[in-house]
Amino acid sequence: MFKLFGHLKKDKPSDGQPANQNQNQGNPSAPQQAPNRPHPEDRVAYLVSQGLAEPEIIKVLKDEGYSFQEIDSGITNVLKSRVSNEPPVSAYGFGEGAQPEDLAPVFRPNPQEVVREEAAARSKAAMIEEMEEIIETLIEEKLSGVLDELDKTEKRFAEVNEKLRQVNERILALENQEKNTDASQAEKINAVGQKEENIEPRIASLEKAFKDIVPNLVESIREMRETVASLRRREAPMPDVERSAEESSGFEAEKDNNKSSIFD
Repeated sequence: MFKLFGHLKKDKPSDGQPANQNQNQGNPSAPQQAPNRPHPEDRVAYLVSQGLAEPEIIKVLKDEGYSFQEIDSGITNVLKSRVSNEPPVSAYGFGEGAQPEDLAPVFRPNPQEVVREEAAARSKAAMIEEMEEIIETLIEEKLSGVLDELDKTEKRFAEVNEKLRQVNERILALENQEKNTDASQAEKINAVGQKEENIEPRIASLEKAFKDIVPNLVESIREMRETVASLRRREAPMPDVERSAEESSGFEAEKDNNKSSIFD
């Protein structure tokens, strides 16, 4: 019936449209319309008996000038009467030459074909549903893989950022250490310079003191040696003149050596 209504809505003529005589002349299944048209149910029953399908019946009735309501009512009543095995109720009686016993059973689809069509429709729907499930599964798998890769990438970026942060901290620590080392070295250099400045006057004063003390010390040592030598000469027996001369010359040489060693 839905297919029927779809065809009727698509090709619905205006009410009271005159029949197309040219089309009826070329169509053997559409007899010449009488001035008083037969009831739509009678025409539907007759056309069904001629073996016409629904679209052909609708087209013939439209060409004969039947309205949408008349065509729909006629087909509906004929189908109901054929299903319940009751003759259709007609206000005008049967059409010309159409008796109830001459009418063939109304056209109905083969149950096996209906079952096959329903099975094919169910199979197609199941196939579509299965394909949708497969597509959803593939999308979920691909999406889960992409999400896993994104998680791994984010973790790697986090690790790299952490390493960069540690490297920056080490660089800053080394820079601070270098600054501290430079400062401590500068302080040490300054301290050494100050010590040198403090030591230089002391060294100068020591040099001056040594310059003043050393000559006096050398002279005192020389006098002490002379005194000791003279005392030895007095205590020892006097040899001959040559021995005394040698001793005196040796004593003088010894004094010169001692004097030179002190200054050296």
